[in-house]
Amino acid sequence: YKDHCENRYVLAHNIVTTLFVSRDGTVHPFHFRLYLKQDYCKEKGGLFKTKIDPAKELVEQALSLGLEVEVVLFDNWYASKEFIRFLQASLRSVTKIAFTGLVRWIVTMSNQGRTHEQISRLAFGY
Repeated sequence: YKDHCENRYVLAHNIVTTLFVSRDGTVHPFHFRLYLKQDYCKEKGGLFKTKIDPAKELVEQALSLGLEVEVVLFDNWYASKEFIRFLQASLRSVTKIAFTGLVRWIVTMSNQGRTHEQISRLAFGY
């Protein structure tokens, strides 16, 4: 994998992790999934999953175990249309999407089966 800080390739694992933060602020590691590159899966004959697939699995697992998930906060590495739409179906989510000096915040709330979306744009003078 490419280490962008050192500008070289290193032997590493890509792990998708989740944390649960309780209302009193205590952080609990929840679970993880190993992300495997497509070339590796093809070479070993395994099923390839995109980086979004394990993230969705972890959210589904948390919900199926009865965790009271109020908001999903995620890194912009996962900020794809697929993942955002997946979360919008039943959860509130927060991430930052930046491009060309424009930041777009998307906040979704589900209320009695209806989904309301609030989108605001902030332009910065770069």
